[in-house]
Amino acid sequence: MRILAVSGQGGAPQPVLARLERDRVVRESAAGPGVDYAQVARRLDSLEARFARELSDALKASRSALLDLVRSAPAAVDGLVLPGKDAVAEAFRDSLLRAWDAGAAAARGEVSGARSFAEPTFTPVSALRWLREKAFWASGIAEDQLEAEVKGILLNALKTGEALSVTIDRVSEAFGPYLLEGTQDAPLPGARIETIVRTNTTEAYNHGRLIELLDAKMAPFVDGVRYSAVLDSRTTEVCRFLDGRVFRLSEGGGEGDQLEDLLPLLPPNHFNCRSIIVGVVAGEEIDPGAFITADQVREARALADQKFLAEWEETKHPRHEKGDSRGGEFAPSTLTEAEARALTLYVETAQDYGPVASAIAKLPKFSGVVYRGIEVGGAVDVDGSLDVGKEFSFRNKISSFSTSKNDALQFTRTGLGGQRVLFEASVRSARDLSGFIATLPKALRDTIPTNEKVVLGGTRFVVASVKKAGALVTYVVSERRP
Repeated sequence: MRILAVSGQGGAPQPVLARLERDRVVRESAAGPGVDYAQVARRLDSLEARFARELSDALKASRSALLDLVRSAPAAVDGLVLPGKDAVAEAFRDSLLRAWDAGAAAARGEVSGARSFAEPTFTPVSALRWLREKAFWASGIAEDQLEAEVKGILLNALKTGEALSVTIDRVSEAFGPYLLEGTQDAPLPGARIETIVRTNTTEAYNHGRLIELLDAKMAPFVDGVRYSAVLDSRTTEVCRFLDGRVFRLSEGGGEGDQLEDLLPLLPPNHFNCRSIIVGVVAGEEIDPGAFITADQVREARALADQKFLAEWEETKHPRHEKGDSRGGEFAPSTLTEAEARALTLYVETAQDYGPVASAIAKLPKFSGVVYRGIEVGGAVDVDGSLDVGKEFSFRNKISSFSTSKNDALQFTRTGLGGQRVLFEASVRSARDLSGFIATLPKALRDTIPTNEKVVLGGTRFVVASVKKAGALVTYVVSERRP
């Protein structure tokens, strides 16, 4: 999924009116306060603090419920599911939406002449789709890691005959890195929650800024985007290199447009990144040397890759989810550099960028039962019929599924209203991402759930049955044989 593709830049105003309006924006923006970086930092601090508080509260409630389960049935390891997953996912969704809206509002205000534009009364569908998918997968970070760690603790306790009180303490301690401790006035964040909150907040904030700058009403008054890094002793090499660089934006993606160069370098470019993008207002004088060149784009991408490679760990046996057959080991050398970069961006952000489809086609196949949850207000977006016995295919270039039914069901509860739809699909040629994920640097690998399987566009399915339970409709489907 590529959210930017649907954020179209509409036609420009009539030439005379456009020139007059553009001149007004230049005058008012030049006289305006510009970007208040201190205010940006304070806003990000506030967003991160609230995100951390809400996520920590959700996980503390989950820990309490889990400890009750362990006390009552310490041997119940199989089928263990982290309690309160809905609350954790909600904390992610709400926090990412707040950061997105804050970024959009800031970008709108910084283009002073554009302040006369009415503020949107809704979040674009493309934004909601991105926020849903990002929250869905990001919330799986803590859940998957905690579940695995707790299961390991319980299995070890069964093996060694460990006292229940010791097991309870170990399970409780497993949550520590994801929680805020200390006092309300002086909270002390765990190492993992701090990284999760800061990185995801920066990402949603910058996506909100970019989509606002690309809006049809704003685009005629924005000539580019400037990368702005916080320069101190902790600034990474990639952000220091990109600081002050300008990416050209042309209405309608015309000649010289560098949006495709910007997308893979949109902050955050590493964990705990605080860099932002800033709109370059029409008419602003820019040093010609500030515009990023093709060589500099390549160098920036190399620096970003090196940041990940610094924590590279060799994995000889990639993890695979249970299914009717296991995917084969994945050989990274089968991908081109562009495919590897596009696939990394996809698994990290769910963005469909560049040659991601050709990269996915090279991944090992997966066969088994997978699930896809959708919430729709009208018809499901497929080609064909969803009647029993009929065939259809998903219209997406890439359709994401999960081996976890519970995870897929979470994805049907995203607040858009309307019908909730779950696909229970028997697949033969889905692609397994886990082998590729296992080749990523540990710092990145640990943030990505491995239960996602993907189906390429054009794959045909046959509807075997349809189940209805309240607002939820479940389509049981199977992949058609060639």
